[in-house]
Amino acid sequence: MTAGDTTTRGELVEQLLDEATPEPPAELLAALREPVDPSGVLGPAEMDRLLDPAPLAVENGWCWTPGHVGFVAVRTPMPGHTPEMWDWWFDWHPRASVRYRAWCPDAHFGIRWQPPREAGAKPFWGATHYPDEDAGTGREVLRIDFLPPSRYGFSGDALDDPRVGTIVGGYVGSPARHMRAGVMAHVLLRSDPTSPACSARPADGCSTARWCGGWPSRSGSPPRWPSIARESTRGSPRSSPGCTSAMRDRRGRGARR
Repeated sequence: MTAGDTTTRGELVEQLLDEATPEPPAELLAALREPVDPSGVLGPAEMDRLLDPAPLAVENGWCWTPGHVGFVAVRTPMPGHTPEMWDWWFDWHPRASVRYRAWCPDAHFGIRWQPPREAGAKPFWGATHYPDEDAGTGREVLRIDFLPPSRYGFSGDALDDPRVGTIVGGYVGSPARHMRAGVMAHVLLRSDPTSPACSARPADGCSTARWCGGWPSRSGSPPRWPSIARESTRGSPRSSPGCTSAMRDRRGRGARR
């Protein structure tokens, strides 16, 4: 919101609910149509490679590995998004279901959460979210335990890494099936060497987001990985002028509620 704008944050959320969810670029959907060669994807011991802005062998794609682990990755340019905005968003949106629905109205239906028991370097470390959503395998209430990156595969927490804006992730599970399904990580990099806009207008902000997840399969039958990958392209949070301005305004006031 800008000076003189009388629109409230609640009204902005309602506007986002009414907006059509932007479609991912056609070339990205094409890249997700068929599985990639599993020999080119990151393994559990290679999580730190997500912190390097240099292109990966697979930035966008999905597959099943020989060990029957599902892998999915999406890279999304997010100019104008700052690490502070991301940290604020993942602390703010679980406090009201309407905020989570505004992120992706056609796939997010609600959320509840348990706040962290003690304060950490990031406001969401130690929080547990129970999102009601359809991530491509049907509507389900999931469980996400947000943790410091060193707790789910990274060598450290990257708090002082100049390449990294922030990392949001942890373990994902299904309460109904009494299982911890896998790991997910959202990495916001401070630059995007693949973007012409970043070279032309570096002052505008050159952030890029990498989303990566891995899930073991007990049955051997893959879920709809292209749908999961497609849902993740919609942003964290959804990249729209209204949402971005609301985040800037809220963060500037230092409020969490």
